[in-house]
Amino acid sequence: MKAVLKPIIRKSARNLMSHSLSIGLGLLLLVTTAAAQENIEQGKVLFESRCPVCHQLPEPSMLKLDQWRRLLTTMQKRMQQSGMPPLSDSEFQQVLDYLATQARD
Repeated sequence: MKAVLKPIIRKSARNLMSHSLSIGLGLLLLVTTAAAQENIEQGKVLFESRCPVCHQLPEPSMLKLDQWRRLLTTMQKRMQQSGMPPLSDSEFQQVLDYLATQARD
């Protein structure tokens, strides 16, 4: 009887580990997705609050992502030249993440 149960127990254990791994990965994906969404929302807040300090707020869909990246880099230099604190690296990435959701294809 033990010999009959061993394969069943092994298969059940493998299935349980597989399901546990799937659940764990699913939870990780949810947490990662929530963090990414929060990052995007913070990027929108930064975009809408920092950009219009110097100029009219541009439409996020007016440029492609690579164009936004270059423009943001230029704006960073201009902020430094005018004595304004530039975006931190994380803020820069948050704005870029937001713009990635809005930019032209």
